[in-house]
Amino acid sequence: MTPTGAILDHVLGVRAPLIRGLIITTVALTALHLLAVTTSPVWHAEGVGIFSTMGWWFHLDGEQSLGTWFAVVQLVLAATIAALLALQMRSQNQPWRGWGAIAFLLVMMSIDEQIGVHENFGVIADEFGLPTAGLWFVPALALASIVGVALVPFTINLPARTRRGLLAACALFLTGSVGFEALWTFSPYLNQDPNTSLWLSGLLQMGEETLELLAVTVTIGTLLDHTSVISRAKGEDR
Repeated sequence: MTPTGAILDHVLGVRAPLIRGLIITTVALTALHLLAVTTSPVWHAEGVGIFSTMGWWFHLDGEQSLGTWFAVVQLVLAATIAALLALQMRSQNQPWRGWGAIAFLLVMMSIDEQIGVHENFGVIADEFGLPTAGLWFVPALALASIVGVALVPFTINLPARTRRGLLAACALFLTGSVGFEALWTFSPYLNQDPNTSLWLSGLLQMGEETLELLAVTVTIGTLLDHTSVISRAKGEDR
């Protein structure tokens, strides 16, 4: 067995508790976010202080929050599994570039989650006078469409179960990142009562971030499920 195969086997051995842990952590982070949203009128009024600091720690949309840290770790984990799968497929002279592309995409997503590239699309659009200023999800959706089309030949040749899992993950992620962001951008209620705006924006951000976290969990589960399938097939061929 190759070192890559051995690592994948070890990961498969903890697949159930790993997925369960990711789901439980997502639920816990969502609960902390609800606590932050519920108390937001208090810590927003405080200005800079201990309560506002803790509020942003618990807020899923905070760039220096527990949710952001978890999202980065989760994406790195998914990217690592995809990269190991690509190496394993390559060692078996099987098509591997699609898995390598997915690993690269997940790494880029983890970097973006940490440094907030997508949130600066509006600044870039303003600089060049583009009509998408403030609407970062428009170029993001265009980029996602390009990547999706490029990966069509790869996904068509995947087992149906793996393909459904990856498509479900993409649908969850785009619903969260693009759908809820669009609702937040165009909601007519966000510029009314400040407390209403805090509550509504917090709930929309909860939907966005929670769906994104669940999408990555589905991705990890799908990658491990596919790894399990090819491992069993290899064992049966011996």
